[in-house]
Amino acid sequence: HYQVFGPRGIVWASGDAAERLQSMQLDDAQLYDHVQTLEKALEFNDRPTAVTALEKLEALAPDSTVTELARLDLYRHDTDVKAAAAVIDRLRARYPKDELLVTMQLAYMDFTANREQRIELLEKHCREKDSNVLLWTSLAAELMVDSRRNAQAYDHLRRALRRHSGDA
Repeated sequence: HYQVFGPRGIVWASGDAAERLQSMQLDDAQLYDHVQTLEKALEFNDRPTAVTALEKLEALAPDSTVTELARLDLYRHDTDVKAAAAVIDRLRARYPKDELLVTMQLAYMDFTANREQRIELLEKHCREKDSNVLLWTSLAAELMVDSRRNAQAYDHLRRALRRHSGDA
């Protein structure tokens, strides 16, 4: 469900194992080096260095998911809601079932869409067999704003509790 964000990792090795790992060619390794530069620059509010790292990424792989995530990092740092929402829309087109992207899209929809559009997105995902309980409770919260839809909201909450009764 979280394809867009993984797998990634760091390997710490010494001696012989480190030498064998050094010769491995990892997909997107060069891209991730630029991402690390961008993230470190943003951590220290060094926007010019972050922009340079993003430009290098865009030159190497303009349509890569890695590049899109780097753009998202920069736009979130800049609080550029429209640009960040556009990145999330593009990522959602590639990974339509990624629930973390759905929740991110919903957060940006608070600024870029109306309530009915958020409800429509939530209803679509709640119909899926293995949808996340967070989506059900989010849908219930959206529906409760309109007292005419309270019964429908309570149905979603009951469904969430039945499925995840240990979390109640």
